[in-house]
Amino acid sequence: MDEKYIQVVKKILAEEADWETGIPRDSLPCIELRRDLVTVIQGVRRCGKSVFMKQIIDYLQIKDRSLYIDFEDPRLSNILDNHLLDAIVSYQEGELGIKNGYYFFDEIRNVDMWEKWQSKRDTSLSVDQILVF
Repeated sequence: MDEKYIQVVKKILAEEADWETGIPRDSLPCIELRRDLVTVIQGVRRCGKSVFMKQIIDYLQIKDRSLYIDFEDPRLSNILDNHLLDAIVSYQEGELGIKNGYYFFDEIRNVDMWEKWQSKRDTSLSVDQILVF
């Protein structure tokens, strides 16, 4: 695993430790994250998808088992590829020791070859991982 990926991810995660989630959505009690499905949150630009992801994490009380990464962060601009996604998963499972993790990937469309990465993971996805895009 490339150390440059991990160092950038660590900095971003440290800054994301405290976030503002605004007014909770009425739909939060209806949210169910399933291990056999990837959850996709859709909406037009600037409608609050990022905040909604953070509200889900807070509402379900899974912050200690979740990684939220916004791929529009300028610090990631030079390393937006499928190796970054592998490094994020390896970091959570290895360095943090979280095997039953949740991954909230915001603006994943910015990551080169993310579709192939996801397709590969669909066939080998651990039942202990939940992906939210």
